[in-house]
Amino acid sequence: MEKDDRIVLRAFEYGFYFALSTQEQSSHLYFPEPSIIYLNKKNGIPEESVLHICFGSQGNFDYHVKNFLYLAHSTENLNRRKMAVLIPFQVLRLRSMLRHWKRCEKKKIPFDSSTFYQLQAQINGDIIRSIKLNLELGNITEDDADQLYDLTEMLREHICKDFKPQGGEEIMNPLLPGALELPNDKYRFRIDELVKENKRFADENARFADENARFADENARLKKRIAELESRSM
Repeated sequence: MEKDDRIVLRAFEYGFYFALSTQEQSSHLYFPEPSIIYLNKKNGIPEESVLHICFGSQGNFDYHVKNFLYLAHSTENLNRRKMAVLIPFQVLRLRSMLRHWKRCEKKKIPFDSSTFYQLQAQINGDIIRSIKLNLELGNITEDDADQLYDLTEMLREHICKDFKPQGGEEIMNPLLPGALELPNDKYRFRIDELVKENKRFADENARFADENARFADENARLKKRIAELESRSM
């Protein structure tokens, strides 16, 4: 969302660990070609980020990572690039209207709510058509499409939740900071809880197994002792 001068370093780090995880020959490392996707429309972001790496006497190398300015691309372009998973974030275009409203508010200029609603309807229409198109082309599954619809609606609500009538006029409060919980988050959180709970039970079972093994050894020792005593008494 924001410009980050150190993100290219993180991209290099991710690439290195990915190369390690896919390494087939011990003497070779194959790095992926990443892109940095900026969801927010910011000025001053170059077409690519560069990390200058020095290998001492072996020389220097410039590591280039392309920057993808998301809001500079239409849904059609995203479809051509097979980036359907990012289509819901077209809703972020409404944020420019929010900033415009803030400027109007400071100057005490009435906000044109009809324009906002028209833009919202246009963006929603583009998103829905794009999701349907990708579903028809087989780029996404029906489950993917349902999740993209849900995400679109949640993003729209998150951005527009404070746009409401007050005193006969439409007003828009500034966006509040906060995390957006996605449809699958609750399931992921529950899975994490169950994994932790399962590990706890596994640890308890392991402890009980150790105790059972100790008791079994003790029983075996006692049985052996009883057998020795019985043999002496006969």
